[in-house]
Amino acid sequence: MRSTVIRFSFVIVSFIAAAFALNSCVSLPPAKTWRPAVRVAGDPETVLPGPYALRVDMEDPSTAGGGDALRQQLADIIEDMLARRGFTRTEDEDGYLFAFSYRADVRRFQELHTEVTNTSSSTTTWEAQERAQKEARERKDTRGRKDTPEPKDSHGRNGQADRDNHPVLVGPPAPADRKKQIDTVIVGQTENVHTTKEVTTSTEKTVHTFVATFDVIDRTGRPLWQADVAWESQSADILSQVFTPMEQMLAALPSRPQPVKVERVREGMEAAFFDRFCKGRRFSTPVFPYEISFGEWDDFAKGLHQPYAMQAYLDLLEYAQAALPLDTDGSLLRSDVGRAMMYEFGGEYRIGDTEEVVPVLVRITDRGHGVYVVTDARIVSRDAFAAHTFERDRRWGKSPKGDDLFE
Repeated sequence: MRSTVIRFSFVIVSFIAAAFALNSCVSLPPAKTWRPAVRVAGDPETVLPGPYALRVDMEDPSTAGGGDALRQQLADIIEDMLARRGFTRTEDEDGYLFAFSYRADVRRFQELHTEVTNTSSSTTTWEAQERAQKEARERKDTRGRKDTPEPKDSHGRNGQADRDNHPVLVGPPAPADRKKQIDTVIVGQTENVHTTKEVTTSTEKTVHTFVATFDVIDRTGRPLWQADVAWESQSADILSQVFTPMEQMLAALPSRPQPVKVERVREGMEAAFFDRFCKGRRFSTPVFPYEISFGEWDDFAKGLHQPYAMQAYLDLLEYAQAALPLDTDGSLLRSDVGRAMMYEFGGEYRIGDTEEVVPVLVRITDRGHGVYVVTDARIVSRDAFAAHTFERDRRWGKSPKGDDLFE
């Protein structure tokens, strides 16, 4: 018996271990980021990086007052995005006019939900009943005496004559010769119950609809390019959700990437910076449709170089304008392979108070956890960054495409 129990326990432990091993081998595809559909009209190549004036219009019934503060915040976001692409904001009338507008509508309605539940049950009850055969026989004999006369002998007495004319009494045997027998009767009773329950609930829903538009007009008033996007949301806060639609619209314009100024992370505070700005967050860029994460600090620290540049690494995950696919050994892939297991982002930054421009590269890898994870982040040499930009221009096309052909 003991050996049987031991073998049975061993089988259970082996099954549990195999289940955990199978679960650890399951690979999840990277999750895609939310990207609203963008509609574009006009030729974006006619809008080369240069000076521009900005105008922000809005029609939002949820905004109290004139909305000047909100309008200014939207203008700051647009100015930063355009500066990264080589556009310079000015109040002169010689450049383009970038007109951004958005309209917000709110819709409230009642959502009805009806749930119908049908339940059927069947119950059968079995009952055992016992009674003495004697009582059953006596009742039978009693009924028989009422209907059928008893036989009589030659002298007119009750009984039955044998061959020698000796009377034989008719009736139950003597008490000493009786055998007490018991009959058992099984009685079954079935009960069927059908129940229908219907519950209807009403929930008030509020949906906010946003429509955002970019128009680019030249100094003569001629429209050059337009992009618009629409989306629905449960939130009325435009600032918390307009970043991605703006990026998607402006990503179609030519770009002359400019160095970005970021803060220098204090020595010894890298883990604190990670906990505050990176831990548990998901990032995405206009050119990369999958979610990106820094993972856990212990894993990220293994591929972290020049920790003081962590704000540059974080910025690159939100604003990178190109994503180069890499092979598993880190070499650039020369052909279109669909979704690669590894990608590389690149950009130039001014870190801290210095005016020195340093090139930065960040690599992300799909490790089967449903998200791309940062596995290497560093400041690189000019030669390494030149190789990156050469491949970037070869794949994505050098921008702007027209101004290099003429003096």
